[in-house]
Amino acid sequence: VQGFTDSDQVIGVAVVSPQEFTYTRGTNGLPSIHISPAESVSDVRFLNVLWPTNRANWDSRPRVDSLGDASGMTGVRVSLDVGGYDDILMRYDNPGEVSVLYHYAFDGETAVISTQSQQKISSLMVDSSQRLQQLTDNGTMQMLLQTSQPVTLQATYTGTSLQITGDQPELGRIYSPEIETLVINDQSMPIVPCGGDTIWIGSEAISTCENEF
Repeated sequence: VQGFTDSDQVIGVAVVSPQEFTYTRGTNGLPSIHISPAESVSDVRFLNVLWPTNRANWDSRPRVDSLGDASGMTGVRVSLDVGGYDDILMRYDNPGEVSVLYHYAFDGETAVISTQSQQKISSLMVDSSQRLQQLTDNGTMQMLLQTSQPVTLQATYTGTSLQITGDQPELGRIYSPEIETLVINDQSMPIVPCGGDTIWIGSEAISTCENEF
């Protein structure tokens, strides 16, 4: 769905759920679009992705695909025209439980896993999470984040450097292959490998790290 303005600005609305829908045009002082399920249902969950852009860049809009809906969680993949994609996980029920959706196991409220075109993770964002895992190509679960208490944080990978902003758990580890420099909330931290391509990010000073805690 395209929404135009008097200027060249455009708001794109990708309707992810329901997959089959109808719409009607209307106006209540301003033009509007009313979206409804294609068939009458007693319960429906609407999931839309907004993309602000302009007329010249409309053809470069991202592709949006559903990651499914299970165990109180839903998600979308936003594939960018320049390459790479964002997987966005959102919880609507069963707070605190580990939900399995698509290739992920996650216990938080929201997560964004950004992946470059080379299939390398470029950033992680989690809200109120203790555990985030991803299914690998060989069928094993890769730990992306594990902490001793729920945290909200953003992790950005740049080459061999990792910068984290947000909550620092007492105990915690994060996916960090080939990382040589770690900065947490503007403070340089030592690199302590934890196994399984993870490193220590806890506030508790340690010299060795166990895989689980």
